[in-house]
Amino acid sequence: MASRRRIDASIVLLALAVSAGYVALVPGNRVANFLFLTLVLSCAGLLLRVVVDAVRRAADEHRTARALLATPVDVAARQAVARERVRLAADIEAVIRAAVSRMAGHTRTAARQWDDDPDPPLAKLQADGRAAVTELRRLLGLLREAESAATEDPPPRQPRRRPSAGDLALAAGAAALSVAEHFPAGPDVPASMQTAPSIALTAATAATLALRRSAPAAGAAACGAGFLLGFLTGWPISPGLWILMGPAWLAWSAMARWRPSGCLATALLLTGITLDLGRYNRVNLPMCLVLVGAAAVGGAVFGRSGRRQSAAHSTVLRRTAELGAAAEQAVLGERLAVARDVHDVVSHAVAVLVTQSGAAQALRRTDPPRARAALAVVEQTAADTLSELDRMVAGIGAGAVEHDDADLRALVGRMTGAGLRISFDLHGPVRGRTGAVVYRITQEALTNVVRHAPGARVTITVQAVDDRTTVEITDDGPGPGRTSLRGYGLTGLAERVESTGGRLSTGPGPGGAGFRVAATLPGAAS
Repeated sequence: MASRRRIDASIVLLALAVSAGYVALVPGNRVANFLFLTLVLSCAGLLLRVVVDAVRRAADEHRTARALLATPVDVAARQAVARERVRLAADIEAVIRAAVSRMAGHTRTAARQWDDDPDPPLAKLQADGRAAVTELRRLLGLLREAESAATEDPPPRQPRRRPSAGDLALAAGAAALSVAEHFPAGPDVPASMQTAPSIALTAATAATLALRRSAPAAGAAACGAGFLLGFLTGWPISPGLWILMGPAWLAWSAMARWRPSGCLATALLLTGITLDLGRYNRVNLPMCLVLVGAAAVGGAVFGRSGRRQSAAHSTVLRRTAELGAAAEQAVLGERLAVARDVHDVVSHAVAVLVTQSGAAQALRRTDPPRARAALAVVEQTAADTLSELDRMVAGIGAGAVEHDDADLRALVGRMTGAGLRISFDLHGPVRGRTGAVVYRITQEALTNVVRHAPGARVTITVQAVDDRTTVEITDDGPGPGRTSLRGYGLTGLAERVESTGGRLSTGPGPGGAGFRVAATLPGAAS
């Protein structure tokens, strides 16, 4: 805005300088010539600046539209996912890892104070575990929320249906100026232009400026009709400074919309000026034709640039919405995947840490060896969880977190050490994406046993043969209650399995006892 003002000021100063030089060299009415020339040059320069700005804006909008159209949807989605991965990794590092690190610190403190009084750090561990579960559910809820920033396009501006107060005032000023320019009459002004009908017709013609926005084509046609009427009746229209405000402005407005009616009205206007001034005031004819013609050309260029800019802007909005929708969908998918991983890792760890720390606290005096073993499980689980969080954060950056046979066996080993009685049967290799899903299914099922069926016997069967992998995990615990609802864990498992094209079923075990989780996944080793 400041730059535009400086340009406008420079245009006016240049017009003043040129006008001053002209009146210094050419004899005549220096004051009138200076004012007229300054006004003409200033208006011409300012209109040229407006046209150049319109052309530049249209070109900029077209470049933006072309750049957006050249951006593939999948590229925008990948870029959005990459940014989201960085943010999610930072959130996990700041919130989840910090909570697990505090719990691991309480575990080490309890181990050091085992012979004295490990109860305070174990109590803090359990309190932090409960707080971590609350924070985890909050974070998972946020991760699962679809963030939509869709905005509606503003309604298109409707053209004015009637002249505004400002246009009426402008028209009144043009009419008053056209009348004032008759007095005093110059020696080169024809007597026919000094008659009352001529002055009245000139004022009425100038007043057509009131239609410049509400009906510019009608205004230009009415102005041209005034000149034609002056030519036909012998009441000629008197030219003057008002032509800068009236015919030129109407020609600009009519041509800016670039409609047949506007073009015909502008042609009528130029024809009327040519006939009227050609008969009664040939001296001013060239200047008037140049002013009105330049305004018509400038208005046409301005209008075309505005339409090109509007079309390009519509393309920009439409393509931005398309790319935004694709990016939003991709980000939502990434967030759901991360939510599942966060839940599986942290929920499993917190369940083991809280359960085993409670067991260590309860058994410390009655069964010290078992209490020590429970504390060892807590220490190992905390260390393994921190390691897996690091692995998960690295996997988020790489776009995938994978697990294989060794990870699966290590998980079963940890849970066996935590006191679960597990029968594990693995046929065939599992790795890559399928291995990650098998690992998460097993992890979630065992975590639920720790929480809801402690002491139950668990049977795990994994078969990876040909092009299919099946997983079945059953326990002989009490099974789901009547009010049991599917939480984040089982919901995440269902989403994870469905994303691979597989099927998941959960419910009571054989004979209605215990709980059963079964999945069929495409792909045996990838």
